[in-house]
Amino acid sequence: MRCVRVPWLRLRSALPLRQLRAAAAKAPGAQPLLVSPTGAPLSAGAAGTAGAGSGGELAVTPENAAQVLQSPSPFLLVVGELDAPVAKKLDGLRKAAQGRLPLIRLDCKVLPQVCQALQITSSPTVLLMAKGQVVAGLERDLSPPTATAFVENVAQMLGLKVDLAEAATEQLNDAEELEWTDAAAAEQTFSQVLSRSDLPNDARIRALAGRARCLLRQRSGQEPEAKALLEQLQSAGQGGLPEVKQAVAMLWIDQKQRELGETNLQTLKAAWEAAPTDLEVVQAYAVSVFWAHGEADAFEAGLSLLRKKRSDEAGRQGHLAPIRS
Repeated sequence: MRCVRVPWLRLRSALPLRQLRAAAAKAPGAQPLLVSPTGAPLSAGAAGTAGAGSGGELAVTPENAAQVLQSPSPFLLVVGELDAPVAKKLDGLRKAAQGRLPLIRLDCKVLPQVCQALQITSSPTVLLMAKGQVVAGLERDLSPPTATAFVENVAQMLGLKVDLAEAATEQLNDAEELEWTDAAAAEQTFSQVLSRSDLPNDARIRALAGRARCLLRQRSGQEPEAKALLEQLQSAGQGGLPEVKQAVAMLWIDQKQRELGETNLQTLKAAWEAAPTDLEVVQAYAVSVFWAHGEADAFEAGLSLLRKKRSDEAGRQGHLAPIRS
């Protein structure tokens, strides 16, 4: 890409790891400041959104762009607004750096030539920079697994130790939310959590059950593996836990769907509306609509059947009451 208006900014290239770590290494208790190419400190005031101990934040302007972006000390360059989970992961990384990894915000509308030189084509984007070079990037895919991998990669580059024990719970929360819309990405997160050697048992159970659910949700022939995971949990006496019971229920729904074979959802819905108390009809519709991302509709179909059954039972009890008396 040709850069005309930013001659001082080098395009993306690899910075030797030893140079990057040397630039990041400072004496304990050092102030959270950027350093200019001349060695003079650059003011980086703490933003209101930064967590305690994260370090300073600074916006790039036409006046300070050359000085800030060529700083020899590492910093995170952020374009656009980050989702809360990603921002929290970056905050943890910056805390691990003890104030030595400032966050610099760049607005491509204000400085389009800088974004062009950095080859930024999507928003939000996060770049690790030092000495005018892009060292690592988080762009286009900012899903929880990718953001976690970026944080771990940067931490390794800078020789930092990021405590992800807390992040394990955060990752599980992210994955359990993500599995409703992107089961494949959620499965990656569950697998990442399971790869931790010091994972607490309760987190391991959540991750195994979550991975089983994602394997079932993907509908890609991975049902035997999901079944094996659930059998492992049940044999260990964990079958009564809510997350395991949920996955077992999904396995049952998967098996019922296979028994039904190819179905027409509209036909099943019409049959359910015509016979809302017929167990087989309700079951066929609920199972099919569940795998069509209609979990709420499946729940409502089953719940309406229970309500009707209870209502009928109550009616029969009412009719019998005079006889019993």
